[in-house]
Amino acid sequence: MVTTEDHDRCVLELRKKEQQNKRRRERNAEARREELIQVQHHDGSSHVGVVEKRLLRNRQQREINAKKKELREQEYARLEGVVPLQNKRSKRLVQLACMCSGSISS
Repeated sequence: MVTTEDHDRCVLELRKKEQQNKRRRERNAEARREELIQVQHHDGSSHVGVVEKRLLRNRQQREINAKKKELREQEYARLEGVVPLQNKRSKRLVQLACMCSGSISS
């Protein structure tokens, strides 16, 4: 038999779940909203395009990450006095050497 406390607890849990779902739906709807942006093509031409905010944020984050990676590689190359490394094993060796020498902390 279900007691009043059990019933009340279940009702509260259901309300909490409903609120969480509502907030999740609102966040997803916000991410799907579209923005007009200036789209630049590799050939130099450009146009105004419509892009979902989520996709725009993803693109911006990829650009930021690529820039950070480039700066890291330049820093490793500067510290070791070598050209930027191409393979992962060499990069890791330089990272370890930099950490051991105290030049960079990861």
